[in-house]
Amino acid sequence: MSTPLLRRMLLLGICCLLSMPLWAAGDFPLPSFPPEVIAYPAGEVVALQPLATLLGCTAKRDLLTGEVTVARQGNTFTCAPHTLAAVVNGTPGKLTLMPMQRGNTCYVPLRPLIAALKGTVGEGNTGLLTLTLPGWAQPMALPVKTMTGEAASLRETNSELYVMNIDGTGLRRLTYGLGSRSVPSFSADGATWVEGIGGNIYLHQAANQMPVCLLQTKEDEGKEYSIANLHLSPDGKSAEYQALAFSTESRPFRRTIQADWYSINMDGTGKHPIYRAGEECVSPDGTRRLQVHGNAPLTVHIEAGPDAGKTITDPSGTKRQLASGASFSADGKFIVFYDYAAGLCIADAELTNVRTIIPKQATGFTRLQFTPDSMSILCNQEYNQYGLYLVNCDGSGMRLLTPGMHVAEFSILPDGKRILFTARSN
Repeated sequence: MSTPLLRRMLLLGICCLLSMPLWAAGDFPLPSFPPEVIAYPAGEVVALQPLATLLGCTAKRDLLTGEVTVARQGNTFTCAPHTLAAVVNGTPGKLTLMPMQRGNTCYVPLRPLIAALKGTVGEGNTGLLTLTLPGWAQPMALPVKTMTGEAASLRETNSELYVMNIDGTGLRRLTYGLGSRSVPSFSADGATWVEGIGGNIYLHQAANQMPVCLLQTKEDEGKEYSIANLHLSPDGKSAEYQALAFSTESRPFRRTIQADWYSINMDGTGKHPIYRAGEECVSPDGTRRLQVHGNAPLTVHIEAGPDAGKTITDPSGTKRQLASGASFSADGKFIVFYDYAAGLCIADAELTNVRTIIPKQATGFTRLQFTPDSMSILCNQEYNQYGLYLVNCDGSGMRLLTPGMHVAEFSILPDGKRILFTARSN
C-alpha cells in the first residue's frame, strides 16, 4: 500500500474519531450534582453528606447526641441537633447554631459551616450561591431553593434524582434537596445540559465553570412550583418545559392548579407559551411530530426534509385516547403509545402497522421510551403505582425496576446504558 494512501486513511480515521463524542467508547460522563441550598427566612441549610463530599471534608454525626462535626485542613465546625419544625418557626440565632433532620438526611446551616472552614459564601448568578475555600482555584456554584411559611415544613412529596443501569442494577442517589427536580436534558455530545429545581431552570455548559439560571420562579403564598418534562430542542438553541403549580393547602397531597407549556432560549430570553392540543411527541431528529387531538386517529406531521408539510393519518381511522408520554424510537422508525381503549401499542412511523402488545389494564402506562436498540420499552405505571417497568416490544418479560419508589420522570442517558430518573419513596 502506498504511503500517500496510508496517510489519507490515517487522516480519515482521525477525523472520524474527532467527530465522535469523547464518551463514545465508554460510559457517558455524568456530571456532578451539587447539593441544593435551602433558603429559609432565618438562613440557609444544605444536606451534610453531599456537601462534605463536595468540599473534601470529613463529616461525623453522633447517633446518640445528634451532634455534627465537620473538619477540613485543620479547621472544624461543630453544631448541636435540631428539628425541621424549629428551623421553620425558630429564630435566626437558632438556625446558625443547629442542624436539622429530615428522614435519613441531616441538614446543616451553610454560612456558619463555611466560615468555620475559613471560606466565604457569595452571591452568584440569579438563583445561585458561590462557595470559596482555601486552596480552590475557582468558586463552586450551588443552586438555591427559597422556602417560606407552611410550604417549608412538609416536603415529603419532593423528588430526588437517581441513576441506575438500564437493567435496573446499580441504583445510586445523586441529589439531596427539598425542591422537586426534573430529569436533566443533555445535548448529544454532553457539552450542554439543563435541569429544573423547584420552579427554576439552570443551564450547564462544559466550557463554563458556573451554571446560569435561565428562569427563576418566585414563590407565592399557598403555592409551590416545579419544572417538568424539560428537554432541549434538537438544535440545542432552546428548551421546552412544563411549568407546574401546586396548592400547599392540600398537603400531604399535591393538587395541581396549573400545568402550562413554555419555550425558552438558551440565553434566557424569548420565553413564550406553547399551545398543545392533545398528546404529542417529536422524533429525535425533530422532523416528525405525532399528534392526537382528543378522541381522534393518530396523525404524524412531517416538519422537515423533502416531505415537509406532509401529514400522515392512520388509514384505519381508529380513534385513540392517548395517555401522556408517547415517544419515537431512536431511529425514528417506530412509535410507542398507550391507548386507554386498546392498551400499550407500537406503530411504524408511517402508521401502516399498529399493533397492541399489552391489552388494556385497570392501570395504564405513561412516559414511554424505547431502549436504544428498540428491543424494549421503559414505562411508568399510572395512578397509585408509578413504578418504572421494562417490557419487551412483543409485550413479554415485563418487570418492575424500582420497587418501593414513586417514579416521576425518567430518561435514558446518551450512552444508552443508564437511566436517570426522579423518584421518592412510597
